[in-house]
Order: sequence, then C-alpha cells, then structure tokens
Amino acid sequence: MMDEAMEFSSKDTGELLDLLQVKQSTPVPYRPK
Repeated sequence: MMDEAMEFSSKDTGELLDLLQVKQSTPVPYRPK
C-alpha cells in the first residue's frame, strides 16, 4: 500500500512541479492543497 502511494505521489509531484514552475512566472499567490 505504501509503495503504491509513493508511486502515485511521485507522479503527482512531477505534475505539481510543472504547475509550480508555471505559477512562479505569475504574480498570483495560488497554493493548491
């Protein structure tokens, strides 16, 4: 169960990093939960 969660979170982390890189270029202080 933990391994599956790790793989899932690592996948989301990659997508979140991409979103963060885009958000950093914008002055909008948006923080996804």
